[in-house]
Amino acid sequence: MQRTEIFRIGLLLGLLLAIRAQAVGAPPRIDEYRTWVRQFMEAQKVPGAAVALVGRNGILWSEGFGQRSRRDHRPVDSATLFSIQSVSKTITATAVLLAAQDGLVDLDAPITRYLPDFTVNSAFERQPERKITLRLLLGHAAGLTHEPAVGNNFDCPFPSYQAHDQSIRDTWLKSPVGSRYSYSNCGFDLAAQALEKASGMPFAQYVRTRLFAPLGMASSTLDPAAAMRNKDRAEGSMFGLDRLPFAMPFPGAGSAYVSAGDLARFVRFHLDMGAVDGRQVLKQKYLIDMYRPFITPDYALGVAIAGSRGRFALNHNGGGFGWGATVTWLPQYGIGCLILTNAQYAPGLYELGQRILDDCVATGFAQQDTLFRFDPVSSFAARAPRTEDVPKQCPGDSIFKPSWKRYAGTYRLAFGPGYEFTWYARIARWLGYRVQKVRVTAQGDGLFMTYDNGSTSEAPQRLTEYLPGLFFAPDGEALDFRGDFPAYRNIKLEK
Repeated sequence: MQRTEIFRIGLLLGLLLAIRAQAVGAPPRIDEYRTWVRQFMEAQKVPGAAVALVGRNGILWSEGFGQRSRRDHRPVDSATLFSIQSVSKTITATAVLLAAQDGLVDLDAPITRYLPDFTVNSAFERQPERKITLRLLLGHAAGLTHEPAVGNNFDCPFPSYQAHDQSIRDTWLKSPVGSRYSYSNCGFDLAAQALEKASGMPFAQYVRTRLFAPLGMASSTLDPAAAMRNKDRAEGSMFGLDRLPFAMPFPGAGSAYVSAGDLARFVRFHLDMGAVDGRQVLKQKYLIDMYRPFITPDYALGVAIAGSRGRFALNHNGGGFGWGATVTWLPQYGIGCLILTNAQYAPGLYELGQRILDDCVATGFAQQDTLFRFDPVSSFAARAPRTEDVPKQCPGDSIFKPSWKRYAGTYRLAFGPGYEFTWYARIARWLGYRVQKVRVTAQGDGLFMTYDNGSTSEAPQRLTEYLPGLFFAPDGEALDFRGDFPAYRNIKLEK
């Protein structure tokens, strides 16, 4: 072989290696992204964050910013453990799809096949539990309310997961089963229960064995005790609260603790259409089923259908108990971005991740390929429910009765014993500052409720009494005066 030919071959190989390095290496505008992250943290007073950009070939960029908590000044890195709150739903849905692949569960079988003693209250239909399926639970379409009375965003810590699970049975459906989308933590916790019964092992163990281990997510866990033992973990923070509960009351809806490095592996698994290092862990047909919306064009099974600039994207956000997280990936471009923070979910967090992805596409760093050829939204219209068949409101009395006068007043949503307030927050709460409130007033011929979340106030909603002391708002949420204390959306109220 002549020297010139060797030179040409070497030049060609060098060019190919350079192209390959650019495809799997860090994005060229990484310094810009660092600036955007720091600006967001400063504006939103976020103590610490972990960011990762991931492609089909591996992690493109992963970095920690700030500190692990307001008390622990050690720096955050890619291995620091965070609670990801509702991003856990995407993990739960993926685990259920794995169980369906393994023949443990049927997505369209009644939930009573796995939880034969399960019941739930409904003003719309008899025995609604016989119509509820895992598919409806994962798509927020079972009609369930957001959360139950025991173990919720305001009531933590809680007696036990058993007490939490049992209290779901005491809730009332917001709409007929399968009729409309209604975001629900209860639904994912029921899905976790069903998977636990079908697999014969604790839900956290099933997820660790069947999902985390094959993906190499070594530090990830759904067990709060295991998370507490991890010395490389962050601590959530929220204005006005000195300490926050660490154990999450939502086994399937919000209990996952992961690092940025581990969550990047999970995103890569989805970008590779269920494959890990060339081995198919979850068949593509199950992922396609997971990405297909069926009750609203904006949500599928445990994952939101998002997008920017006309590009199809899959996403989930999470926030609560002093944590905030967002993960978004573009299947057609083979790239995803995740951001984990130890501060309550702040405005602009999702937009920050989307901005980074948009820039990767705009600069040509991420380009379309042919691995993801499916359009999951195309067939939605043909399968969507007929909204004209959905009852607008629970049946009952809406004309004012003199006995309803005793319900009028202003109520405050009450935090449970797991929260430790700062001294200035106690004073602010005593003065009524930025406290979520429910106002019940008699107006004309009806009883009305106004919900104030501390920053904005909704328009008055006319209440309908279904049972003596049990009222429903037009959105289906219950206002219940029948127990030892009143409750709205199953959250205890203080007058």
